[in-house]
Amino acid sequence: PVSFCDGEQTTLDAGNYTSYLWSNGKTTQTIDITVGGTYTVNVSNEFGCYGTSEPFILQVSSSPQFDLGTDTSVCGAQVLSLTGPSDLKSYLWDNGSTQQDRSVSSTGLYKLTVTDDKGCKGEDEILVTYNNLPTINLNTIEYICGEEPAYLDPGEFVSYLWSNGSSDRIQKISTPQTLDITVTDVHNCISTKQVLIETRSSGIVILGPDISLCEGDSFELTPQETYVSYLWSDGTTNDILKVSDPGNYALQAVDIFNCSSSDTVKVDIIPIPPSPDLGPERNICYGESLVLDADVGYTSYLWNNNDNTQTITVDTTGIYSVKVYAENGCYNTASVKINTAIPYTSQEICMVTVTQGKNIIVWENPELSSIEQYLIYRESTIADTYELIGVQSVSQLTVFIDPLSAPIEKSDRYKISVIDTCGNESPLSREHKTMHLTINQGLNGEVNLIWENYEGMIFGTYELYRGKSADNLELIKTIQSSITSYTDVNAPDGTLFYQVAIVKPDACIPSEYTFKKAGSDPFLKSLSNFADNTELGLGINDILNDINLTVYPNPFTDFTTINYTLEKSAKVRVEIFNLVGEKLFEIFNNNQSKGTYKLEMNASDVNDIPGLYYLKISVDDRIIMKKAIHTR
Repeated sequence: PVSFCDGEQTTLDAGNYTSYLWSNGKTTQTIDITVGGTYTVNVSNEFGCYGTSEPFILQVSSSPQFDLGTDTSVCGAQVLSLTGPSDLKSYLWDNGSTQQDRSVSSTGLYKLTVTDDKGCKGEDEILVTYNNLPTINLNTIEYICGEEPAYLDPGEFVSYLWSNGSSDRIQKISTPQTLDITVTDVHNCISTKQVLIETRSSGIVILGPDISLCEGDSFELTPQETYVSYLWSDGTTNDILKVSDPGNYALQAVDIFNCSSSDTVKVDIIPIPPSPDLGPERNICYGESLVLDADVGYTSYLWNNNDNTQTITVDTTGIYSVKVYAENGCYNTASVKINTAIPYTSQEICMVTVTQGKNIIVWENPELSSIEQYLIYRESTIADTYELIGVQSVSQLTVFIDPLSAPIEKSDRYKISVIDTCGNESPLSREHKTMHLTINQGLNGEVNLIWENYEGMIFGTYELYRGKSADNLELIKTIQSSITSYTDVNAPDGTLFYQVAIVKPDACIPSEYTFKKAGSDPFLKSLSNFADNTELGLGINDILNDINLTVYPNPFTDFTTINYTLEKSAKVRVEIFNLVGEKLFEIFNNNQSKGTYKLEMNASDVNDIPGLYYLKISVDDRIIMKKAIHTR
């Protein structure tokens, strides 16, 4: 006989024949057997011969059956032992253990597979659930507060059993004693706790006396002792309550013994006195003072400078405040800002330069509200003595043209000061001096340039310019600032104009600036006067020397007389030009006979504008240039 395990199957194979007939009616070469018994097969081959097999006996062995028990719940941290069946060949738990028994201490599904000596297997599993023991919400010591009984509540459970025999959840206790409580929860877990009940004097919450507050003030209510919990009448639970409104405020507090008590305090609001009127923000002049008056009708005064009088005298910039008190002790406040106009002492000239035959003083506006005017000074005929030559409003362009300057004749020194809104004048600034350029003719036709140095700022280089006209100059040389002369050895023929310049490291930007200097940023360079060779006889036909030309007076205010003599008849033309070569006026243009003549150049011919002008006298095809200076 052949054995196999219950629930398994085995296969019988008759071999290779033409036909088959098994005892269970099957006609295939092989059959699968799951039930024990005796099996035979009839077969035939290709020749028609038949044969019958010997009986084949199969026996089914039962798989081992066992039970680990019903699913179970465990309370607390106890260890549960799971036991498998005995006298089997092998054991295999789901954690890989091969022991018959297994100890578990946590929730889980536990499975055991066993094998008998015939090789047949059996298995079972069990669900183990661990539940925490119920927590009894009572302290080991509970207190009876004063005359009030204690109510012991262990929490919500399925059943209760007190040592006094009660099965009620809550116990009302009025006398000191010891009680045991046993509870059972929904998992049928049981906990027991012993509680000692003692008597304590009930605590007393003290908030202090009733309070009177000045309108706008606040006060922090706080009990004199510390408690475990707080509940104020407004529902807040902080240990401090800040109040500023009238009313009754109550506190219920619980101490460390779970004893509760309460107290109430009343808050009244007292009106404050009216605020004094110190007036608006005001400005006072340097050296002046101002009286601040907090008004009458108050019990006392306290200023922020600690004075306690009704009035104080102030003379410095600041915010002045005062507290004024009423008879009820409440106070009000007022404050005012006082500004003292301190004279500005840092005003400086940015640059002095020459433009269109006049000295120009340039400065920058510090944009201070206290400045009202600028005063411009020029050195007088006495060295280091300065005289006022101009006053300019702070709203004007911070550029001043000296109308009486004659840069073609000499240089000038200038200073500046400011007048504040109080009429105070600042000290004079540092001086700035213009450059005065002169030229002369060398023995070999070269032109020598000599100029006075610029004073008032630090610079490293002079720039020398030359051109055929005053408005078309080109840079011909740069030299160090320690040298103030230069010889133009390659001077071309004809009329030449020269000018010296220095470059300021940073440009002067006057306020309300509306124009630019040609070829540069606003006042980046300080320029000298123009100097030309027309007075040197360079490029002028010598034949004109015989007309005995004179211009007198020169400089002039109202008019000057032009005198000349003609040795023969000629066409004469006399014209006036400005520094940049623009024709302004024609005095005469006609034929004249041999003789001596006088012509007038009037101030009105140049629109009565002071400055340097050129007279161009043409005699036939010959030209001579003469300078004429108009002053006021």
